[in-house]
This record gives sequence, C-alpha cells and structure tokens, in this order.
Amino acid sequence: MQYNMIKQRLDKYKNVPYEYDKVVFENGTGAEIIHYDNADEMINHSITGKSKKYLDMDGDSWTFGSEFPDLESTTEALRSGECSNKTLKQISQYRDILLNMDGIEESMRRAVSFKRRRKFSDSGSELDIDRVLSGDPEHWQSMTKGKKENVVRLAVNFSVTSGHTEKQLNQLGALTTVAVDMLQRCGLSVEVLALCVAENVTRTFEHEKKPVKVTRYEQGFTFKLKSASEKLDVSRVACIGIPGLYRSYGFTNWINFLDGVPSSGLGRGMETTKNVKDLLKIKNLIEVKWVKNGGEKAFLSNLLKSVTEKQLLETN
Repeated sequence: MQYNMIKQRLDKYKNVPYEYDKVVFENGTGAEIIHYDNADEMINHSITGKSKKYLDMDGDSWTFGSEFPDLESTTEALRSGECSNKTLKQISQYRDILLNMDGIEESMRRAVSFKRRRKFSDSGSELDIDRVLSGDPEHWQSMTKGKKENVVRLAVNFSVTSGHTEKQLNQLGALTTVAVDMLQRCGLSVEVLALCVAENVTRTFEHEKKPVKVTRYEQGFTFKLKSASEKLDVSRVACIGIPGLYRSYGFTNWINFLDGVPSSGLGRGMETTKNVKDLLKIKNLIEVKWVKNGGEKAFLSNLLKSVTEKQLLETN
C-alpha cells in the first residue's frame, strides 16, 4: 500500500523472513519497523540472532522483574499467555476506575448502536473480566452480531525509558486489558497490536550500510497480540506488561535485526509520531504516559468518547 506521507521506500529489496517497513517520510523523518504475526514468531526469531546479550540476563531484576525472574519463566509465560498476579490485581483496580467514572453509564448507552446481545455460559467465544475475577465458572460470553461488524484496532507501545518500573509495565498490561474489555462491552470487535518502537535505536539510519539523511527516526517491531475474531484472553493480553518481553526480547530484536550499529542507550522512548501511527494504521495507541498521574481515567474516558462518536472504527 502506498501512503501520501512516504517520500521513499527503502524496503523493496531486503530479503527477510517477515514483513518489513523502512521508509523516509515527506517531512524528512524515517522509520524502520519489523512485523511479526504473533509473539511466538517474535520469540523464535529472537533466539536466532547473533548476539544473546539480553537473553543471558537471568536473575537481573531490572530485565525480568520479580514474578518471571529469568528467560525460561518469561518465555513460558509469553508462549502460554500468562500474566503476573500483580497485573491481575491491577486489572481489578482499573475496572473500578472505569465503573466509577462520571457519566460512564450514559456513555455506554450512547454506544448502544454497537451493542450485541450477550449470553453467558461455561463455554463461548470471549471472556468476561468481571466473571473471571469473581471466580464465576460461567465466564464465557457469546454474542449475536448484525450484518456489519464494527472493528477497532488498538495498539500498545511497550517500549519505555530505563527509569520505568516493573509496576508501571504491569499497569500498561492491565490498562490494555481493561480497554479491550470496555470496547467489547460497546459491542465492538477488538484487534490489539503490540509495538516495541523507540526513537534512534541505532547510531544512524542506514540503507545498504550507508547513512540516510533524516531528522529523526523510529525503529522497532510489532506483533499481533489479539485478532478481531479471537476471544478476549485476559492473561494473554495482559502479559504485554511482563518486563522481559521488552528488556530481553525487545532489546535482542533491536540489536540483531535493525540496520546499523546499536546506539549506546538503545534509543529514546518518545511518543510515537503521527507518521508512524498512520503507517501502521493506528488510530488509538496506549503508551506508558497513560499509567502516570491518574492518566488511566483520562485515557479510558477519551477512548470511550471516540467510540460513541464512531471515530475509531476500522471497518463497518
């Protein structure tokens, strides 16, 4: 697909076993983004990299956190879709924030045009978070759909600066899960795209081992965390907050598969630019700034408002 904001594509002839975008935008900035189908593909490709520096960090609490303290437990959690107990508790807290927001009931009623009838049982197509957290065995829900399916593409960038804590990463996973649940309560099908994208990860922006003149550049990778047709698996979505996903597998991807020599600090965790969001077809993006200073409430409120105003639909 061609985009009006793209000045030059540099990815046409690169032979790689994954989808790949490398572009220079009209405003003089650049982007290099690797695309994986899912977390498993990302993990499998990571371990083929020449450098194992960030995979060999067992016991390092900054890299892996406290609940999945090494590569083996982190990998098992990511493959099986298991989030930390701390993240599950955070999900419950964010659900309380959502339900206590001013005007939440009215806002949900305004989204009535998207609603689908729900039926609860011990089997179905999607999980209901409230029933999971309360231990209700009938936590599966089935929905009857109209002729048209309303789809939302929600993205979450789990790339953060070095000073962010394990708790903040857990909160990022929890907020993502609650946001998906909220959108589904509005009768929407939700796709979740995981991003590990930062600014200036390599020393220079290169093409065929030669620097390309750009004013700034964003680099990293994506993978699909949940497709629009998949059921909501609470733990699998929330596991995006596992520290080792970013600080072990994320860094390993960056240093092995991006063009150019890695910078000493592996770039900066800046807000994703509009050009990159447009390139990735992202209208709504969760970033770590939303789990600071009460930002969770503002994010959920703005997201719900965009639902009622029909601003975030991908297809109708």
